[in-house]
Amino acid sequence: MQYRNHEKITLTIPAGLSFIIALILLYKYTFPISWDVYYHIHMADLYMRNGLVFWDFETVAPYGRVIMYPPLFHLVLAGLSKVTGIGLVSLVRLLQPVFSFFLIFSITWSSYKLFDFKTGMCTGVLGMLSFITFNRSVICTPATIAIGLSLLCCVYFLQWL
Repeated sequence: MQYRNHEKITLTIPAGLSFIIALILLYKYTFPISWDVYYHIHMADLYMRNGLVFWDFETVAPYGRVIMYPPLFHLVLAGLSKVTGIGLVSLVRLLQPVFSFFLIFSITWSSYKLFDFKTGMCTGVLGMLSFITFNRSVICTPATIAIGLSLLCCVYFLQWL
C-alpha cells in the first residue's frame, strides 16, 4: 500500500516541472503569454465595471456585439481580482503556472488511472515536453480548464461504468 502512495506522489513530477518552467516564463515576461488572454481580461473588467451584462459595446464599434462566452470564468477572475486586490493582468500572469500544473497533472493522472504508473509518467513527461500541450497549459483561458476537466470527467465516467 505504501508503494501506491509513493507512485501517486511521483506523478506530480511532470506537473511540478511544468509549474517551474511556467514560473521562469512569469519571471522573464511582464505580460501574459497569449493574446487570447486579453479578451478574457477585457470581459472580466467589463463584468467588474457593469455587473452581469450580455452586450459588449466596447469591442465592435459603433454597435458592439453580444457576449458569446459563458460568464463563469470571467466572474471568477473578477472576483479573485476584487478579493486579492491584484490587477487583472497581474492576476492572469500569476495564474499561468497554476493552469500549467493543473493541465499537465490532469494529463498524467488520467493516463495513470486508465493504464498504469509507467504510462502515466511517460504521458505526463511527453505532454510537458510537447509544444502544443505546454503552450496550451500556460495560457490562462477557460479552454485550458475545459481540457483538464474533460480528461478527468472521461476517466471517472469510465471508472463509474
